[in-house]
Amino acid sequence: MDGRKPQGQKSGKRQWLHLAFWPAIVLAIWFVVMKFLDMPIADFFKSHKLPDFVAGTAKFLDYYNDAVALILLTISASISLGADRWRMIGRLILGLVISGGLVGLGKVLISRQRPRWFHGSQWQETFTGFFPSWNDMKSQSFPSGDTAVAFVFSFILAGYFPRHRYLLYFLAVGCALSRVIRGYHYTSDIILGAAVGYLAARIVQYLCAPSGGK
Repeated sequence: MDGRKPQGQKSGKRQWLHLAFWPAIVLAIWFVVMKFLDMPIADFFKSHKLPDFVAGTAKFLDYYNDAVALILLTISASISLGADRWRMIGRLILGLVISGGLVGLGKVLISRQRPRWFHGSQWQETFTGFFPSWNDMKSQSFPSGDTAVAFVFSFILAGYFPRHRYLLYFLAVGCALSRVIRGYHYTSDIILGAAVGYLAARIVQYLCAPSGGK
């Protein structure tokens, strides 16, 4: 007996460290961006009139989270998949449910005013309390649900269409940036929304893989 731990225990410990490391990194980036970049970026887009091409492109990319656009994209994707189409559709629905639940939890717990309706100067002032009323749900900025939808959709579709994954990622990033450009979210909101979308896609991958992702 040399006292060394079994390989399985080492592997399990590395997995837990991996799981703890990346959320910590994301939260650290989110906090730094929120503290130092949210207000300057939001103020820039509120005080500057963008060229028509930039504004039009942002508006177009914002449609990537629209229900009708996503349904049409799903139909187009399912046509070329054959028997796998129902599996893909099921994964997309599951991903939307998971990401929607996580985003909804954030919006129900924490109240943050959207940039276009905020008239203060400090990022702390954008947070207006906890447990906002249902009547204020549409004005809640934290986190970005549209970004979460765009990312979970792109990550799941990329698994079925790897040749088009960079286009799908571009659409997700473009949709997220459009939310900032149009004054609906702060930059930190879309970072957390993207993380939620990625997490939801990974949960779907785990749940739908043979033997529970093993």
